[in-house]
Amino acid sequence: MISLKQFLLEKEAEEDIVQYRIPPEIIHALEDKLQMTPLIRYVKDIKALNSIPPAYTIFLHSGQDFDIYYEQFSLLLKIQGREYWVGDAEERSNAIEHINKLLVHVARPIRSHIPPEADVDDEDEDEGPATPTTPTPTPPPAGNDDTEMEPEEDEPEEEI
Repeated sequence: MISLKQFLLEKEAEEDIVQYRIPPEIIHALEDKLQMTPLIRYVKDIKALNSIPPAYTIFLHSGQDFDIYYEQFSLLLKIQGREYWVGDAEERSNAIEHINKLLVHVARPIRSHIPPEADVDDEDEDEGPATPTTPTPTPPPAGNDDTEMEPEEDEPEEEI
């Protein structure tokens, strides 16, 4: 028999994940305006954001994502800090290029930082310096050596 605590945890987990239909405006913007047809080829998941104005995060198969915001007169795309209006043809073409870059370049995982309790100094001493050092060039010797560098003068040619 399932314990009450386990039953409540399972019930809570079921209630947290609620699936809704994607709004037709978002589907129209993605498929028709942004040329992402068929949608399942490019989009891995769509998640509603709790924001004002209402917004959706579009997760791509490449691991990248971008946001679509409802505005009063058009949809606004926010892609890596840049904003594009779907209603403006020029900005829409720039957004398509930016989304294409997101699709082509797969997100690489960020290296985790080294915990502060790790002894990094001991490892660096064993391996040597982190960056290779290049010797500084020595300056030329002092003196009047400029005459050696000058080309020898040839005898003047005879004019006819």
